[in-house]
Amino acid sequence: MVFVVMKIRTAISAVIFSIGTALIPVISSAQSAGECVDTDGDGWGWDGQQSCVMQSIARAATTACIDTDGDGWGWNGVESCRVGSGATVTVQGASPSSQVAQNAEYSVPYERRIERLPQAIDLNGSLAYPNRTGFDIKSVNTDFWPNSQELLDANTAGIGVNLVWESWQPSRSNNCTSSQIKFDGACFTVQSPFDQKIKYWSAQGKTVTGILYGVPAWARNNNVCTATSESTEKFCSTNNANDYARFAAMIAERYNGLNGHGRIADFVIHNEVNMNQWYKVECGSGVPCDTEKWIADYSNNFNAAYDRIKSIQPAARVLISLAHQFDTTFDNPTGSNPVLSVKTFIRGLHARAAGRKWRIAYHPYHKRLDSAAASFDDLPYVTFGNIGVLSGWLRQEFPYQPESWEVHLTENGVSSAGLSDEYSQRIAVCNSYRNTLGTPGIENYIYHRMKDHPLEAVHGVALGLRRDDGSAKPAWYTWESMSGRGSQRDNLDCGFENLPYTKLVSSVNASGDYRASTRVVGDSYSTVDQWFLLRDYQPGAYMAYECQSGQSSYISTDVYCSGARSYGPIGYVSEHGSANTTALFTCRNGSQVYSSDEYGCGNDAVVEFIGYVRKRL
Repeated sequence: MVFVVMKIRTAISAVIFSIGTALIPVISSAQSAGECVDTDGDGWGWDGQQSCVMQSIARAATTACIDTDGDGWGWNGVESCRVGSGATVTVQGASPSSQVAQNAEYSVPYERRIERLPQAIDLNGSLAYPNRTGFDIKSVNTDFWPNSQELLDANTAGIGVNLVWESWQPSRSNNCTSSQIKFDGACFTVQSPFDQKIKYWSAQGKTVTGILYGVPAWARNNNVCTATSESTEKFCSTNNANDYARFAAMIAERYNGLNGHGRIADFVIHNEVNMNQWYKVECGSGVPCDTEKWIADYSNNFNAAYDRIKSIQPAARVLISLAHQFDTTFDNPTGSNPVLSVKTFIRGLHARAAGRKWRIAYHPYHKRLDSAAASFDDLPYVTFGNIGVLSGWLRQEFPYQPESWEVHLTENGVSSAGLSDEYSQRIAVCNSYRNTLGTPGIENYIYHRMKDHPLEAVHGVALGLRRDDGSAKPAWYTWESMSGRGSQRDNLDCGFENLPYTKLVSSVNASGDYRASTRVVGDSYSTVDQWFLLRDYQPGAYMAYECQSGQSSYISTDVYCSGARSYGPIGYVSEHGSANTTALFTCRNGSQVYSSDEYGCGNDAVVEFIGYVRKRL
């Protein structure tokens, strides 16, 4: 079923508090006319003008409020309640036509309680997309590690495979040898090691991501390219996007999961295409780039490959590969090493995508590749330190295309050399998973790489979980056990211990700056309180966000953070209370903004009622 939620006119009264640099609204109830009628019992109906969601009006308490753990909150047989308050606190869950229940002192506007869902797909006999949970995030570029059982014992959920076009189709021919296969009138040479690798890991039930890049000489002969060496010529753009799309289609067909060769479910189209270093379009090395031509050239490649892949595997994810230069301050198409920002590139591609459901394959390396340092203040880069900024921006920029809120981290690593060391690498790797799992919408994290590459290590970039000689670094022992071992989910760490929830922590530093985040905020902050939010969507839940306010951050259900910077989504809150849940508020005391589960913020001002969250696991 395709869920379509149209924009609903609402009447919202708001009082604006000016806190730091942000305007933060206190929002009362929203209402709309028209009764929502559900004729098929699926929870969705029609109010005479548009689609609507069926939700029951909050019910009145029928029994006494019983507090079993002494935290001041209890259960009255229907919903959470405040002991001794004489009233229950209920998230208003009625459809727009319903009036706010009299006992609901706080409510969340209806339009914020709507989570747009991806469109249903007609599989047409192909396989459905693998079911992913937070535990399925942990993937790796194996570097053909010889001991596959080690990776299986580490509960590895997926792998990344580099599929270099020039190796599969070194020449353009339709007269195939006995060792080649023919597809769409062209001959391809199957790369046996990769072929076996895809088949093996698919048989283990692991999700395989294919990175498709490397333009062969015959496909770029007439294209002006500013490659500085023979080894970089494969990053030149192809003359004809249809040639690249044929290669992508051949991979999608061979590895569709039904032909006995295994399955690739995720397809990355070229590599770090916002950097001229890795995607060359008649410019660079002193030749200025044309931004529009650059984006248009890649868009032609992406659209052609997307259409061919989707015609074979409708459920496949087709992804745009981008490096970590996020904000528009990076736009420098005329420099010696031309770069376009993620914002500029995605906006340009989206305008040319004609409704295609693109997704991002992002590389959130630290600002310095030879460093383990990352921070929530890493802008204009988006790194592991502030990875939520990307997810928050995608939801703001493309509110009606939820498919494009999905992010895959397809090349990521932390160095143990240069400005770093092996101990710092271990901590940073763990924190990178904490921040990833603390950001709903990130579906995959492929660690790069299994072992150090000697040519990178001499420059201080030693990303491997193991050293070049194969011996294990401290980071390996953290990585291999963080999600449990041997299919067992015990002794979890680095964010996996909170699944299926995210952990929201309220903390404060010595200057009195409060932060409320599901991501790492640094050692200078001390924990004040914590709560748990759903990482994945469930009916009746809606997203909450971390928003900036000066040197602090606060929680809101407004995706736009009232114009403040969004640090990204933090998890889903419930519109109805239940056992082991508490009502969460954003509160204000003078210039301080903080999160609290004290009903009505006690003696302080209520900035916003967020919803119901779990107090403990």
